[in-house]
Amino acid sequence: MLISFLKNLNINFKYLNLNYFCLLLSIVFILNVASCKKASNIFSNNKFLLKGKIQPSIVIWLWDRHIDLSSLSYYDEKKLRNLEFAYLVGTLIIEKDEVKFYPNLHFPALPSIYYKHPVILVIRIINKERKFVFYFKQRRYEKILTQYIYNICAQNKWREFSNIIGCQIDFDFRNYEKKFVYKVTKNLKKLLANKIISLNIAPSWCYDNNFLTNLNLDEIVPMLYSKNGNLGLTFLLKEEKISPLCKRSVGIIIDDLKNLSLDGNNIVFNKIYIWGLNLENLKKFIFLIKKLNLN
Repeated sequence: MLISFLKNLNINFKYLNLNYFCLLLSIVFILNVASCKKASNIFSNNKFLLKGKIQPSIVIWLWDRHIDLSSLSYYDEKKLRNLEFAYLVGTLIIEKDEVKFYPNLHFPALPSIYYKHPVILVIRIINKERKFVFYFKQRRYEKILTQYIYNICAQNKWREFSNIIGCQIDFDFRNYEKKFVYKVTKNLKKLLANKIISLNIAPSWCYDNNFLTNLNLDEIVPMLYSKNGNLGLTFLLKEEKISPLCKRSVGIIIDDLKNLSLDGNNIVFNKIYIWGLNLENLKKFIFLIKKLNLN
């Protein structure tokens, strides 16, 4: 490149002074750096990194309502080969000295080929027990919930889903419940060593790196869709004090896909969980996934 640049200036290399050569070399270097920086700014302005060397998986949350994605085609399946699902099996409610399980009565409508894709089973926990009662009965609840979750997550199949890879705990826990979360997840890790154990958390827990590290889980998923997704992504991108564990997976609403881009050197998500997908926005979802080359 430098030689062609000098030839264009009609400079005779035979009589080129070394000082002039160094000066020209510096000018070319400065021009190249400036152009690269300008190109980088064009692509990175107000965008968020999705991938670097790792190709992220897209995981669709299938919550407690009927979701019809039957119009997904076999052509789409080939294009969306990294597509995974997280299906809510049911909810465990702690209340009045009891633990009750309420199964999810809805099952998603999918083309048959998608039931073979990787699936993580989600168990939601809601603690309605009074704080001081929960404190004294915590160990009992640990054993009960561990057994419930183990019985679900030990399965290799669940209804039509034939490729169960692990389980995810969806629990909006408070500070006094941290020990409970630690004990339950620790027990599950021992019992389900061959399965992925995942935990959904509020973004505020990302500041507690020691707690998240001690959990020693396969995956931590900050849930950003409950607030402004754009603000949440900015939080992950710019906040230096948050745990690195919060930069591996992320949960967003489908509309926030448009705020993600492929360039930059900031965050590389291994998995992107998406909530809010339905028949009406299915085409938009496929368009965004293909546009971002997430397949």
